[in-house]
This record gives sequence, structure tokens and C-alpha cells, in this order.
Amino acid sequence: MQKHGHKMIGTFDVQAEVIHEIGELKAQGYKEQDMYVIALNGQQLQMVQGQTDVQLNTDEGDFMDKFKSFISGEDPTKDALIQMGLSDAEAEQYYQQIQNGKLVLYVDSEYGMNYRNFEAAAAKLTGKEQDENA
Repeated sequence: MQKHGHKMIGTFDVQAEVIHEIGELKAQGYKEQDMYVIALNGQQLQMVQGQTDVQLNTDEGDFMDKFKSFISGEDPTKDALIQMGLSDAEAEQYYQQIQNGKLVLYVDSEYGMNYRNFEAAAAKLTGKEQDENA
């Protein structure tokens, strides 16, 4: 894994490697809420999802997501990589690795709090706030 200040990113071939790395990072004091795994499809994340509570993202999407991406010329996965603080060149490099079947593990010790704040703001803007008591 490459370290950039409080951020780390790495690529893996199989889920078992990602799960092992997550365990190692947890032993070092990192929290699962600060970890994010990106893959080409959901099948690549079934084991990770079953054994961890890290944030997951796939390059899959429904028809509307793909249509919006086509119209806007933006790719949500590549955009997510840029939002993680990667340069355009780094985002492209990791995006291509995802397209080739690799799994990307991103860790940011400040990510969990920022992600929750973003999700809450997005839910409020879209009117999709959920009742926490539900």
C-alpha cells in the first residue's frame, strides 16, 4: 500500500488479500469506517462485505446511472477516485486497474467522518433522509 500522509491506497488481486490487509490495518489502529474498497462488480466484494464493515463501491450501476455517465461524460468510479484526493493521472491508473479486475483499498483516517457528513448532506438534498429509528 502506498502511503500519502493520513491516506493509503493499494490494489489487490483477490478478496482474501483485501480482507487480510484490512485485518492488518485494524491491528494498527485504523477503523473500518475509514476504509473504502472499489471493484468492477459486486461479485468481487461478496466476501469482503460478509466479513467487514468497510465502505464498498462497484463500477456497476443501474441503467439511469450508466445513461447519466454517458450523457455527462463523467464516470462515477473515476470521479470517486478524484474525490479521494488522487491526481487525474493516479485516478486513471487505479481506474484502469479496477477495469482489469483488481480491487482497490483506500484508507483515510479522516474519511469516516467526512463520508458520514457527505451522506447526510446528500440525503437532505435529495429528500431521502431516513428515520434512524426505523
